[in-house]
Amino acid sequence: MLKNYLTVAVRNILRHKVYSFINIMGLAVGMVCCILILLWVQDEMSYDRFHENEELAEKYFGDEDSLGKTITLNHKYDFEVTGVLEDIPQNSSIKPTY
Repeated sequence: MLKNYLTVAVRNILRHKVYSFINIMGLAVGMVCCILILLWVQDEMSYDRFHENEELAEKYFGDEDSLGKTITLNHKYDFEVTGVLEDIPQNSSIKPTY
């Protein structure tokens, strides 16, 4: 059955070359535009995604300055907040000066 469908499709493509070319090119251009738009939207949605925790300081320290404070983990380990940042990705609104 599939063989018959493919045979009919090939015959129609060869019989109506200009019409088939226009349809196939239109489909290809539409798919390329859709992929490019999806990639652009994905890039825009990933903007500032790495900041989703940076709120942790407010959770533990409230409105106070958290720099230099100590956090105790599991009532055993003490950690001091030093405010060190990792490399900031390009898709960030933070633009540090070095």
